[in-house]
Amino acid sequence: MAAPGRTAADLAERLLAGDKRALARAITLVENDDPEGWDLVRQVYP
Repeated sequence: MAAPGRTAADLAERLLAGDKRALARAITLVENDDPEGWDLVRQVYP
């Protein structure tokens, strides 16, 4: 689950901008099989 006020779209934007914390958060979401993580993957790799 994303932090309050943070969406997968926001996280994807930060990830693509090179934000290392966003990358770490994205990895955690995917490793935990969180639906938000998979939504993020679909946004980054359409």
